Amino acid sequence: MQETIVGATPASAPVRTQRTTSDRRVRRAFLAALVAFFGIGAGWALALPINGTYDESQHIVRAYGVAAGQIYAKSGNQQVPASLLPGDVQCQWKERVAASCQVPAPADHHRVSTPTTAAGYSPLYYLPVGLPMLISPTYGGILAGRLVSALLSALLLAGAVAIAVRLGNKLLVGALVLVATPMVMDLAGSINPNGLEIAAGVLLWCALLALVRHPATAPEPDSGAAARVPAARGAVRPAAPAPPSTHALVVAAGIASVLLMAIRQLGPLLLGVILLAIVLLARPGRVRELARRRDVRWAAGIVVASGLVMLVWLLTSGVTDFAAAPQRSLSYGPFSTLRQIVAVRVPFYLQQLVGQFSYGETTLPIWAIIAWYVVVGALAVPAALVAGRRYRVAIVGLVAVCVAILVALEFAFIHSAGWFAHSRYVLPSGVGAVLAACFVRRWQAALGAAATARLVRLAVVVAVPVHLYALATVMTRFQIGPTSMMQPFHGSWLPKGGPLPALAVEIVGLAVLAVLVWRGTRNSSAESADDHMADVPATAELA
Repeated sequence: MQETIVGATPASAPVRTQRTTSDRRVRRAFLAALVAFFGIGAGWALALPINGTYDESQHIVRAYGVAAGQIYAKSGNQQVPASLLPGDVQCQWKERVAASCQVPAPADHHRVSTPTTAAGYSPLYYLPVGLPMLISPTYGGILAGRLVSALLSALLLAGAVAIAVRLGNKLLVGALVLVATPMVMDLAGSINPNGLEIAAGVLLWCALLALVRHPATAPEPDSGAAARVPAARGAVRPAAPAPPSTHALVVAAGIASVLLMAIRQLGPLLLGVILLAIVLLARPGRVRELARRRDVRWAAGIVVASGLVMLVWLLTSGVTDFAAAPQRSLSYGPFSTLRQIVAVRVPFYLQQLVGQFSYGETTLPIWAIIAWYVVVGALAVPAALVAGRRYRVAIVGLVAVCVAILVALEFAFIHSAGWFAHSRYVLPSGVGAVLAACFVRRWQAALGAAATARLVRLAVVVAVPVHLYALATVMTRFQIGPTSMMQPFHGSWLPKGGPLPALAVEIVGLAVLAVLVWRGTRNSSAESADDHMADVPATAELA
């Protein structure tokens, strides 16, 4: 009689129901995050003039060239239509005026030899964003390429959100809101591979941390017994959300690794930094467990093969042939250079991570940057304080290596090209200092469900207005000038279709993101097991 009530066959129904519900929740979260991040990136794509962000005109030329089959361009030139770029494409930042200074591009589609500093960059990113320009080598084709770029980045960021929802890790959802800064979304919505590179780094961190830190990813396939927790009086109730598939995480990590390594020349170094940090952050014995899996070995082989292809590209494409810029060079000695890095460059690094736009001359106000870092600190600092020694070594070492890369770049180029390093270069690795905090079980247990919800919602409360303020500020800068008061609806230059579409798309994306996070942090009886991370014995924490 007892077997009839709680036996294997009837008990399997709650498991299937729970898993089906969890799958639906993950799919909805992925689609909502895709709409949100695409909308935010598309707002930037529609709002900016050509060359409205770092080196975009150089990347536009490279994108068209790759789409047209000009893969190798060791001469530093690509053959592009005269109609692709306006005349005096750099006037808005060189002369610090509105983008109306640009001379409209001619209607001539005949190709002309055009220099680009991105001629030796890997073609992986440029092919999909360059195809719309090949079809329409005009401002409209560039806008379409930007939207493709925003979509690619949004797919990776939405994948990271899906992992967080599958894990039931609400704190991770808040961290993803914080690492997708206005600067990141500006890059995602422009023709610049750095945006997709950062998004790949975010997805890679989430997948690898889920593999090596989350206690529920080991069993696969998940058995019915493992998915049930006996309750009082012999009943069977759903436990934690269905754990993520280890195979799916391996696939996500493999894709993100290949993208990160192959998009830009710093990719292999950044990937190595991430993998070293992950080894330090892993639960004891977890790396050996994963190494015995066939899919992990296949993924590692594909990543290594991609690395060899990237090495061949670096050696043969001419990307390492750097042309000096004597007009920008500086004659500082070693100690003077170091003092200037501490006094001048470090503030620039910190500002750029959140929002320093155009060619660096448009910066968010200090209150917005401080507010962003306060929320980041509230999430990441306590985790480092309560975690074990290995965690602190890994995170401090990660930050130190990222800073060391920037300092090394400054010293390497200061006498030939002046200040060279941008903190956005190391952001694919650096985001791990924030994302890893969401996997510290002692910190999650200390927070509890209610405080976690408040902290995640605080991230949205800060992020949404800062994103919108940043876009309106940059629109004003290009439409009127860099010293004007905020007026995003007017100017001597206006985006294609006017300012309203860009602002509307941005607002829709931010609204969807806010609803996604707000609803995801609501407590319900069905989600009362979300605190399952706190039930893991303290001995599982890194020492």
